Amino acid sequence: MTSLIRLATAAIAPISFATVAISLIRTNNWAAWGVESLPAMTPATVSFGDLANITATADCLANQVPIETCDPYGRPFQPYVELPAQLLNAANLGTDSTGVIGIALAIIFLLTITLVSITLALTWEKSTATLAASQALIAMISISPASMLAIERGQIEQLTLALVVLALISLSISPQSRFASFRYLGSLTSFIATATKYLSIGMFLPFIHRNMFAKKNLAVFIGLTLSAIFVLVSLPSVLQATDTSGAYDPKTTKSAFGITTLLATAFSGENLFYEASNEVINNWQTITIASYALFIAATIIWIAILIAARNRSEPTKNNLANEREQLPWILTLGSGGVLLFPYLLGNNHDYRLIFLIPLAAGAALISTRRPAIGSLLAVCAGITALTSAPMIPTPNGLIWPSEVLIVGDASLLILLSGIAALWLTTALITTRKEMA
Repeated sequence: MTSLIRLATAAIAPISFATVAISLIRTNNWAAWGVESLPAMTPATVSFGDLANITATADCLANQVPIETCDPYGRPFQPYVELPAQLLNAANLGTDSTGVIGIALAIIFLLTITLVSITLALTWEKSTATLAASQALIAMISISPASMLAIERGQIEQLTLALVVLALISLSISPQSRFASFRYLGSLTSFIATATKYLSIGMFLPFIHRNMFAKKNLAVFIGLTLSAIFVLVSLPSVLQATDTSGAYDPKTTKSAFGITTLLATAFSGENLFYEASNEVINNWQTITIASYALFIAATIIWIAILIAARNRSEPTKNNLANEREQLPWILTLGSGGVLLFPYLLGNNHDYRLIFLIPLAAGAALISTRRPAIGSLLAVCAGITALTSAPMIPTPNGLIWPSEVLIVGDASLLILLSGIAALWLTTALITTRKEMA
């Protein structure tokens, strides 16, 4: 009976997500969730604005029209639309299919949330009450403004999330398991994920450590090699994508997240706009340097805490360094790596925060062994999600004050510096107990 109740908790997040997503898609009232919707430029009722860029590009390919100006919203060309547009064109799909494909992406998102929730329920080791609380956290992130923004834009990152989650779960299977062959599914899905969005290569973070080659983890090595080759070959497109998206421009958290948005928001005053204030722009170099210094300081504090905690614990028990081949570690560090890389490289659109879903699930699982560390990471993920995508006031006039947005950015800083520290203390730092 207990196991059935635990499995039943896996319905909390999918039902919550489906309820909110269906309501917003049917009513098109995205403003009720604080999401600034785009006007529909295709036969679809919902804009699915980023997807419309891909489907319109597919039409341009079909009509042999130069694709650099095919975005229906007139935005700068993003090179990563070309590959999916070629696939849609090969399937004779284009602008008229935008609505169907947008709904399909939302269904993929729903299935991913369901998979994460079921995995959490099946691997939980503590009380059912704490499991329900963890599932509620997943539900909250699933219906956060960032998640709804991903749906409204028809973001292909919904597919990337599904592929990354499949890769991380597959690659976490023990080589001694009878299901070990499924690890090569992770090799495939990790490569496809990188092909959909370049910086998802950060999913390999938990596997990059001193023993990576000694353990001869062939499935991981294949996936990492293919992904790295793809990114290197696509490097000009990667650089063009970051440039045209304004990743290096002064931005506040009102329109993006990244290492600089915390200080940019803090020094922009009460009346926040998408672009940073003139004061911030004029002092951008100083703010950028200070932002990286703040992240390094937070990482060092995390490292000191983690080493102190490890030295107080038994070397073979309750030790995160021994969890490299286990799901909590791989899920947390893998999804955290997907966010960490772009976070350090520039500004990102808030829909990418959907990777907080598997991260929070992994952190919740870590909390069953290391309550303080896992719980802090999970709480920071929740706060970040709650304050994400603060684009416009809701119809009731609710909009987060700048102080709340700063707390959200600070939570993301704590979360991702913690991810960096968790990796550094296990990948590179050897403690006395590990040497014993």
